[in-house]
Amino acid sequence: MTEHYFGPVVFDGVDDTVYLELSIDDLDSPEWIGLGTPGHDVPGSTAVGEYRVKLIGVGNPRRGQSAMAQVEYEVEDGVLRFAGRTSFR
Repeated sequence: MTEHYFGPVVFDGVDDTVYLELSIDDLDSPEWIGLGTPGHDVPGSTAVGEYRVKLIGVGNPRRGQSAMAQVEYEVEDGVLRFAGRTSFR
């Protein structure tokens, strides 16, 4: 079953802890895709690398679950893209 998510997440960026809205296509797939809000500037978090992304949406039954993801490209068009490496648990 595919479970979509749109809401706040947190992860440790290059220089700081980062909070932002993320749209995730499938929380149960290890190959999920997460997209940030177009035009939303995320300073210090666009470096290529691996990150642990945690769901923090109030009232969401999966709040507190986290997964590993990769940022494979520097942000060029204002949209942060995560490629999942593990499912949310």
